[in-house]
Amino acid sequence: MLVYLQGESVSRKRVGVLGKTFVEWSGGVDFITYLANAIAANDAYEVYLFVPDSNEALHLYEYKPPRYLHNRLKARYRRISPYTLMNPAKPQLGNVLKKIKIIYYRNNLDGFFYTLFKYKIDIVIPTTETLGKSFPKPWVGYIWDFQHRHLPQYFSAGDIKGRDVAFKNILNDSYAVLVNSKQTKEDIYKFLPSAARNKKIVSLPFAPNLDSSWLKISGDQTAKKYGIPNPYIIICNQFWVHKSHPTAIEAFAKLCKSHPKLHLVCTGKMEEPRYPNYISQVRQMVKRLHIDNEVHFMGYISKDDQIGLLKRALLLIQPTLYEGGPGGGAAYNAVALGIPMVISDIPVNLEIKNNSRVTFFKAGSSEDLADKIESVISHKERAISNSVLRDASKKNLLELSTCLSNLLETTISKSRRN
Repeated sequence: MLVYLQGESVSRKRVGVLGKTFVEWSGGVDFITYLANAIAANDAYEVYLFVPDSNEALHLYEYKPPRYLHNRLKARYRRISPYTLMNPAKPQLGNVLKKIKIIYYRNNLDGFFYTLFKYKIDIVIPTTETLGKSFPKPWVGYIWDFQHRHLPQYFSAGDIKGRDVAFKNILNDSYAVLVNSKQTKEDIYKFLPSAARNKKIVSLPFAPNLDSSWLKISGDQTAKKYGIPNPYIIICNQFWVHKSHPTAIEAFAKLCKSHPKLHLVCTGKMEEPRYPNYISQVRQMVKRLHIDNEVHFMGYISKDDQIGLLKRALLLIQPTLYEGGPGGGAAYNAVALGIPMVISDIPVNLEIKNNSRVTFFKAGSSEDLADKIESVISHKERAISNSVLRDASKKNLLELSTCLSNLLETTISKSRRN
C-alpha cells in the first residue's frame, strides 16, 4: 500500500468522488473509476463514490449558504434517501475497488447535501461545473478538453461561448483544477489566461491501470460469442465525427487487397447527434468499398466484452483527430493489456512515450495508417506475460495515486488558509 502520511496517527481523510455527469456515459464511468481506484490506493483516504439515483441535470452551485452556517448544515436536512439504490450506470461500476463505498443519493440539492454531511466528506473531486466559492467543502474542478476551440466547426457559437464561460467559472471559483493531459493544461493558459492566473492546474500522467479481472476474460470465447472471424483489427470508439472512422475504413480497404482474410471490428455507440446522417454515410462508405462482409459494427457492448474482443485483436486502431487525454479510453486499455496500437500523431497522443507497442501515423492519412498497420502485423509482437502487465500497472497506479494525493492535500491546505 502507498504511505502518504507519516509520524503520529492521523485520521483518514474522507474523499467524495463525484460520479455526477461521468456516470452518464461509458467512457465517463471508466474515467471516474480510474480516479477513485487511484485515490483509494493511498491508505490516507477513505473514498466514497457519490452516484445520483438518476441522470437529470443538477447544478450544485445553486446552493450558496453563508459561511457561518457551514458547521451546522447537516442539521438543516431531514433524512433523504435515494429513490433507488442504483443508477443507469450501475452495471458498469463493477471495476470499482471493494474498499470504495458507492453511495447513491437523491438527485436533488437537499439529497446531495444531506449525503455530503452524513458521510463527513472532507473534499470532493472532480466536478465539471463550478460549485461556487461558498461551497461548504474544498473541491477540485475538472476541465475535460478544448475541442470546441480546436475543432470549432463541430460546435455552434452558443456552445463555444457556453463552454468557455463554464471553464472560466471553474477556474475563478476553485482552489485547484484537474485535467487529463499536458495538452489541455497548455490550452487553459492559451485560451483562458486571465482566469488561469495563480491557479493550481494538475495534469494527470498517462498511467494505464490493469483491472485484474480482465486477465480472466477469454478473447477467443468473446470473439466466438459475436461470430467474429480471426484475424481482425479493432477500433473502440463512439462514432463521433472527430474520431475519424472513415480514415480507418479507407486504410482497411487498402489492407484487404494484401490480407483478404483480415476483418475490422468497430465497437462503440453508433450515434452522432451533431450530424444525424453521419452513421448512414459511414455504412454507405463500407458498401461502396465492397468490404461490408469484412467490417463488423458491434454498437455498444459491455465493458467485459469490449475487453475480450480487444485481447483477441491483432492491434487497436485509434484514428482520432482530437482527444482530451492521450488516445482516449481505448488507448489506456490497450497499453494496460499489452495490445499493439496504431494511433494518430496529434499532440495529445504524443504524450504516450517510451512504449514499443505504440506506433504513430499521420493523422487523417489513410495511406500512412495502412502502411503502419502492415508494419505492425508483419512484426508479430510476442504476448506480454500477466506478471509483467501486473507489475507495469502497479507502477502506474503508484504514479497516478501520488499525483492525486498531492492535489488533494494542496487543495485542503489552501482551503484552510482562506
